Amino acid sequence: MESAPRPAVRQRSKSQLPVYTRTLLPRLKSVGRITDIARDVRREVRELAASVAHVQTPAYYDEVVGDFCPAGCEAKAVAGGA
Repeated sequence: MESAPRPAVRQRSKSQLPVYTRTLLPRLKSVGRITDIARDVRREVRELAASVAHVQTPAYYDEVVGDFCPAGCEAKAVAGGA
């Protein structure tokens, strides 16, 4: 027995997304470590929420071992480079 096709999911505009989601998604496309991205997103969300008299501080738990960079890591400086 086959299930009925699922209705198409309506696309949301960026303003309809939660503050955390619309802050995080573009950052995942930028170069950098996930630990730095998470901390930056947490700070930005707190600032955005505070701008409308709301308190929101996303939790951040880090058990990452090594570097994880969703869009690639920054080039490391070469020691003694020109």
